[in-house]
Amino acid sequence: MSALLKAVGVGKSYSLRGKRVDVLRDVDLAVHGGEITALVGHSGSGKSTLLHILGLLTPPDQGQVLLDGTDTTGSPDAALADLRRAKLGFVFQSYNLLPQHSALRNVALPFTGRHREGEARARDLLARVGLAERADHQPGELSGGEQQRVALARALINDPPVVLADEPTGNLDTDSERLLLDLFRELADEGRAVVLVTHNQTVCDLADTVHRLEDGRLATQAPATERRESTATAQDPETETTP
Repeated sequence: MSALLKAVGVGKSYSLRGKRVDVLRDVDLAVHGGEITALVGHSGSGKSTLLHILGLLTPPDQGQVLLDGTDTTGSPDAALADLRRAKLGFVFQSYNLLPQHSALRNVALPFTGRHREGEARARDLLARVGLAERADHQPGELSGGEQQRVALARALINDPPVVLADEPTGNLDTDSERLLLDLFRELADEGRAVVLVTHNQTVCDLADTVHRLEDGRLATQAPATERRESTATAQDPETETTP
């Protein structure tokens, strides 16, 4: 199955006090529909930089990003903006909701079709994330978990095949985290590609594949099913090892 989102030989560097710092080095990554991919690593390892490059918000210095089969290399800003609206949904740790607007308006704003259709879809999405009765509330009247679910509904307004989330559970309590992770799992089960930047082991356990960034390079860990089977085998005292 071809990847919905692909990075090929991606590199990114910055200048810090006159010295070059390589944040990403020759990163290859393929993200498939129907899967949750987790990106992990210590602070400053380049996770968010990679997510922004995958989301066409930051151009790489080297390499290519292919989105749903389209090579975005050298594309003008207007074309990249069109691709983001049509193909990508973003969820951020700080929610990024507009405080003066209702939850309904926040969700509907990015819709690319007719206003009435966008409002109807926004109401359906708020119902899906369990917030139908909070549609007319402003962000300041919502809990952190509710705001993050509004942000997820907004990310889905144009029905994107790829959802990107940067530390989406970082500010949430346990119950809100579980609700949000269940929604991400549903999205992957529908065939979307979901990419989550995280420090959270619970998120890693949910993921189908975990990639760790170390010194700007990407290392792939075992899929979740293999990790769970390995852990279960290690904990089973009756498991025998064949010589």
